Amino acid sequence: MMSSTGLLAAVALTGCSLIPGTGGTARADTPPPAGETSAWTMDKPILLPVPDSIADPWAAVKGDKPVTIPDTVMPTRRFEAREKKLDCTAARDHCIPAIAWMWVDGSRPVGLARLVVYTPDGPTNPNCCMIPGVATGSSYLAYRTVPATKANLTPGAMAFAFDKPYPTEVTQIWHDWHYGKVERVDWELGFVFFEGNGEPRMLTATRVAVLSYDGKQLKILGDKKRDQLAVSPKDVILP
Repeated sequence: MMSSTGLLAAVALTGCSLIPGTGGTARADTPPPAGETSAWTMDKPILLPVPDSIADPWAAVKGDKPVTIPDTVMPTRRFEAREKKLDCTAARDHCIPAIAWMWVDGSRPVGLARLVVYTPDGPTNPNCCMIPGVATGSSYLAYRTVPATKANLTPGAMAFAFDKPYPTEVTQIWHDWHYGKVERVDWELGFVFFEGNGEPRMLTATRVAVLSYDGKQLKILGDKKRDQLAVSPKDVILP
């Protein structure tokens, strides 16, 4: 599995340029490979590969802060999420890049979160899919998540669930995820229920928060130790 350092070092020269004054619109003479998520500089993207296995949650952390896409050219980073049909099950970490975090703040509807990647100017999401920008002015919490297992999906845990059994396109992961504290789990039928919400959420599309970051402090959640956050592929819930 590629490390976070390896992810950030995977640079492809594709002849792309950022057009000034267009709000981060990217022009590409040769587009990046389908299925890749790219952070754009003036002339080359840093590729965030779609994972094919489950990342260590600490891959998104450097020191006591989230890993940041390096900024060598532009003061603000934008990146693209390219369309590619894939079975984004828990076995491949729901196709979530190893440095992405779930974002929860007061500007979003209650119970809805979205994925972000940190840049030198703060967290942001892809320049595609009609996704509104992240509001960094309000208080927020960012969560690093792992696929749900019988060991970590327990009452009181903070969990996130996609609307389908699992995303079927890479771009879908950047849309809304439902979140809440776990009230109960129906292992036989394959559903989780969040506190104050009777809507069943599918276990195959559920992730559990193991780290949180509020802009100042990084915390390990669930009374776990540092080496107890990762999950094994044999324990995740598949369709």
